[in-house]
Amino acid sequence: MQPFVINENRSVLYDLISVVNHFGLMGSGHYSAFAKNRSDKCWYEYNDDKVVPLNEASVVTRAGYILVYERRSDTVKDSSPTTTINDAGCYGDSNGHSAMDTT
Repeated sequence: MQPFVINENRSVLYDLISVVNHFGLMGSGHYSAFAKNRSDKCWYEYNDDKVVPLNEASVVTRAGYILVYERRSDTVKDSSPTTTINDAGCYGDSNGHSAMDTT
């Protein structure tokens, strides 16, 4: 993204925070979304009236249509990602309840 940054002398780092997916043809189809919850740092799939936890490794797919990034910092001091694939705490308790359950 460097060519699109106003101040070319500054390195900027972005984190992926959401993906809009499209399934189907150009004129019709179905949309869903993957988004990272800012509070618990877990990924979720939003599909119609369902919200389910999602493994971070499953976020990047061929259905990705729109990618949403958030600027992490103005300078690249620490280039390590803010999350890792080790997202084991994102799948709820032993009863299958996730962080998004309301019951």
